[in-house]
Amino acid sequence: MSIHQNDADGLLLVRFKLKSTDTNDFEKWKSEAVTLIKTFKGFLNITVLNSLKEADYYHILIRFDF
Repeated sequence: MSIHQNDADGLLLVRFKLKSTDTNDFEKWKSEAVTLIKTFKGFLNITVLNSLKEADYYHILIRFDF
């Protein structure tokens, strides 16, 4: 794996918490969002960190090269 990094890199962190009843809706949204985000100019990568337990937050890290 090659990691591209320079002073023009940008990082967007999205943090949220889901109710257990919203998991299916989230998976659908995530699939559509990832597909769209990958088309943005300067997109480098996306990382989704799922919660470890129900009380934890989900995190999505999106990197861009501006």
